[in-house]
Amino acid sequence: MDGPAQDLDPKPDANLDHGRRARFERSRTGQTIITYALLVALAALVVQNLPASVVRRDLGSLDSGAHRLGYDQDWSVFAPDPRPENLRVYAILTYPDGSTRRWDMPKGNPWLNAYSDFRWQKYQERVRADSYSGLWQPLSQWLATNQTKSGEHPVKVVLSRRFRAVTPIGQPATVPPPAWTTQVIFTYGPAKR
Repeated sequence: MDGPAQDLDPKPDANLDHGRRARFERSRTGQTIITYALLVALAALVVQNLPASVVRRDLGSLDSGAHRLGYDQDWSVFAPDPRPENLRVYAILTYPDGSTRRWDMPKGNPWLNAYSDFRWQKYQERVRADSYSGLWQPLSQWLATNQTKSGEHPVKVVLSRRFRAVTPIGQPATVPPPAWTTQVIFTYGPAKR
């Protein structure tokens, strides 16, 4: 036999671990433990989706345990008080030749990029708020580094937020709709490269 020896079973412990797990899953004790774990997980899911009530308060330990494990859900973003405004965050990028370009939060295909879009939407909700002003410089730096035009980086990044009131549910829409309010929130001029 020429060449180095080849190990035909590079992970001999993997089969041993699989065998132990399979025996445990087939055992009465294993099935009981798995059943109770699934019942507790299902109960936590149900409690998480209950409205605020005596039942939810009384099951608070289950609720807080699910929260610590990251298993909780929170639908309060949708009801009873949805956000009362539309919002946008965008940047105007100025290049060395004096030209400008507008950058908006990425938005992709509604089916394939839904998870990516959701992340950008949540980031936009945060970055527009004064309480998250610590995000303004990192976003501006990221734009100055990644938004090149003909190989040139922006020499100035101006972050702005736009918002307008949303007509509350059940009330007639205003005609014309409320005007957008625009505010510059951060200006960044990267160091010379």
